[in-house]
Amino acid sequence: MDNMKKGLGALLALIALAVAINSLAGEFYGSLLPDSGFVWDILNWFMAGAILVALAYQYLSKRALDKPGTARSVNFQYLYTNLLLFVAIVLTLWFFHNWFNSFSSDPEAPSLRAGVVWIMVNAIFIAVTGITAGQLWRRPAPGPVTVPVSVPEPVTREESRNAAGNESASQ
Repeated sequence: MDNMKKGLGALLALIALAVAINSLAGEFYGSLLPDSGFVWDILNWFMAGAILVALAYQYLSKRALDKPGTARSVNFQYLYTNLLLFVAIVLTLWFFHNWFNSFSSDPEAPSLRAGVVWIMVNAIFIAVTGITAGQLWRRPAPGPVTVPVSVPEPVTREESRNAAGNESASQ
């Protein structure tokens, strides 16, 4: 299972790297291709799968953190897990909304709003899938987070007398 998770993490990292390279350098080599959006047309399919994997993993992490019997304090792990889940949800909504609109609208005349959303989607995608890839690579599967609670042993009268006697003798 660990090898499969590491392989999935490596695949997510490669997709995030491909999106980063195409976002930065796509304007330079895009003019050399017959269709400037050809690379994005292919990458969007991989992005869709990676977004769904990241959303599922972040949901499972959040669910594991909220299981009964786990620590209920607001700490860094709680905030981090919730932030990643909600950013993954926003990413999923923006990506699929823009992607499905690109199928139904005129591909030659994308709107300015759609272009701005694509820029934000690409940036958020790189961050979310990169973080999820790192989590898949090094962390075990999301499971319950438990805080060990130690219960002190009851102290007998003899032990308390001996302890009190030892303290007075040492002074």
